[in-house]
Amino acid sequence: MGWWNRWAIRVMRKRVQTIRDTLDLKLPPQLTIENWRLRMKLDRVEADLKRRIQRELVEICRTVGCDMRSVGGCNAGCDDDCCCSVPVHKCTRCGDCDYGENEEAEQTSEKCAERRSAI
Repeated sequence: MGWWNRWAIRVMRKRVQTIRDTLDLKLPPQLTIENWRLRMKLDRVEADLKRRIQRELVEICRTVGCDMRSVGGCNAGCDDDCCCSVPVHKCTRCGDCDYGENEEAEQTSEKCAERRSAI
């Protein structure tokens, strides 16, 4: 992560907190034009912050590789009567998912094909 992006993310987090503090001080919590503008600004800043953080996480994954964790399984789909299951992995940083298309799925499909040919 470059120093510029780290700085920008830190500044944006401070902006979000400042806007939230300002909204918390407004009494009563009616939707006035000023509150509405602050809410819209807060939404834009938070969305931009999330996009920047996501871009940085994707860049980290491109550089060092994804940190894939198992999130369940899906049907291997070897044939119409298939009851094989393959693991589905998702990256904990960037959120990329392999949807069951991985090395273990290929091995499972090969084993299934061997079992079917043996019948």
